Amino acid sequence: MIPCTREPGGELGRPKTGETPIRHVRVGEPLWSQVVAMAAEQGKSVTAVVLDALTRHVARHRRQKQRQDG
Repeated sequence: MIPCTREPGGELGRPKTGETPIRHVRVGEPLWSQVVAMAAEQGKSVTAVVLDALTRHVARHRRQKQRQDG
C-alpha cells in the first residue's frame, strides 16, 4: 500500500511515490492563509496550487526571455 499525504485541511494529497523530493520554503502567514483558502475553493491540495503557480511563473519568465532575446 502506498501512503498518502494529508494536507492541513484534512484532505488527502497524491500518494507518496518517493520520486519527487520534498522541498521546504518559508511563506508568511498572510500569503499562506490565502493559498490554503484558494486550494479549498478549487478543491485542490495546497501542493497542487503551489505547483501550478510555480509552473505558470516559470513559463511566463521563459516567454519574456524569448521576447527579449528575439
